[in-house]
Amino acid sequence: MSLLQVYHIVTTTALLVHGNINLPFVDGVISSTAIDENPLKFTMDSGDGFTYVVYSDWYEKKYGKGACKSLPSGCYTCPTKCNPYKKEKYTVAFASGMMYEYSLQKGNLVLNGESVGTVEFGLIIGYSPRQAYPNEPPFNIMGLDYGSQQGRYPIHRQLYINGVIDEWAFRICSPGQPHEFKGNLILGVSQGACPARQPVTEIQLRGPSVTAKLDSSLATFGMVSSKGATFSQPVTQVTIVYDTGAHPIVLPRSIFEIVLNKMVELASKDSGQDIHVKTSGVVWYVQKKGFDHLPTLTFTVGTSGGAPFTIRIPLKKYATPCDESWCTLWLYPSPAAGIILGRPFFTTYATGFDLPAGVMQVQEYTA
Repeated sequence: MSLLQVYHIVTTTALLVHGNINLPFVDGVISSTAIDENPLKFTMDSGDGFTYVVYSDWYEKKYGKGACKSLPSGCYTCPTKCNPYKKEKYTVAFASGMMYEYSLQKGNLVLNGESVGTVEFGLIIGYSPRQAYPNEPPFNIMGLDYGSQQGRYPIHRQLYINGVIDEWAFRICSPGQPHEFKGNLILGVSQGACPARQPVTEIQLRGPSVTAKLDSSLATFGMVSSKGATFSQPVTQVTIVYDTGAHPIVLPRSIFEIVLNKMVELASKDSGQDIHVKTSGVVWYVQKKGFDHLPTLTFTVGTSGGAPFTIRIPLKKYATPCDESWCTLWLYPSPAAGIILGRPFFTTYATGFDLPAGVMQVQEYTA
């Protein structure tokens, strides 16, 4: 069966097909899932490696009786009597600043109406929100990176170990805009099943012997202006993480300032006008009159063969949407030392992760 035929089947039936599972998502959220008959929605997060589910008893004690009914991601209720508070507790801190406390639980996982067997997950019984969003409730997360070395594995690895999917791999297909971030997460394949151009480039990941993160070593960052002028700056000891859980491109503050200033300089020069940026809260904006002259952002990493490859993020993927005067910039400064490529990256490239090989396969979308 050709890859085109497989793609046709999984997108029209959305069921388990020949060892691959296609999970549609909208705004980065996977629906049509359940654990132990609890309907759930999951935010997919390739920046973490475990699955976390809000525990109903804890959530309603904290937010009020019946609160689970209004929680968009849904809550988990044990099918029989359980007491996760008495189990060993763990904590996980996310790059956003959010933190969960959880204990381990097992349950029957259903994806798109099909039972795929018993999986282990973290049952959330404690929560600290992001500083910028203190009123944000907790939500369910499906982690996609390599996962813990202590046996707390992501869903894709558990499904592979249990023989449900053929390969320890997954692919993300989202050829739209970052503020929509909709498409398909395909578990069990790293290539095909997505409208993308040849060639396929294999980017080397640092791999689980170094880190559980899906990341690479960065060689340079820079940009190409609307008229072809290039700017490139080499770096050392900087990593770049490929994270579906991050909305923007997150840059260390020093790199963010260089990128922002150079972007404004090039756009002003090419447009013949003074282009300005502004900030409101944590969000940055650039004047719409400079949109057509914004540069393409570039990040150079290594391929599996050792050659350099330049990731290119076009203006329409990091400066959107726009109103009459301003365009939202999907760029964010961080005190951390590494770079995170979020939705602008995954909506520019079809990406597949061959986890045993330690490579990420990227292709530009055909649309």
